[in-house]
Amino acid sequence: MMKRKNSIWLAAPAVFLAVIDILFTLKGQSKFYWSGHFVMANEQAPHAYYLMRQHPFLFLAVLPLYFGIITLLGIYLPERVARVCMLTFVIGHTWGASSWLQLYFNYWMFLLFFLTISWVTLFCFEKARQANKNKPLDR
Repeated sequence: MMKRKNSIWLAAPAVFLAVIDILFTLKGQSKFYWSGHFVMANEQAPHAYYLMRQHPFLFLAVLPLYFGIITLLGIYLPERVARVCMLTFVIGHTWGASSWLQLYFNYWMFLLFFLTISWVTLFCFEKARQANKNKPLDR
């Protein structure tokens, strides 16, 4: 059976949002945390919290694997399932990043952030759909 792979565009918004969320997570750590008291990690996601409590470099070392998993899911799952999974990552990391944004920005910046994320996600999903229409079946 021949199977068509999805475009990398499908995973792009999820990885993009994960990077933004991770950058805000790292920026949101206290000076106390960065002075070596890693048990004072400030993170709501249990898996990330565990890694950050061990050491920030362990947290960073796992990220290529995490990005790889997102990308593989986006490329190899059936297109409809992949879109749902990628949208789930986008929503989750948008929520995660926005939980940090409240420390730095006002309501209007939140709206701009959500509008930008929505636009980028729809743009990438449309690019993925166009790429799949023009792609021959793999052999």
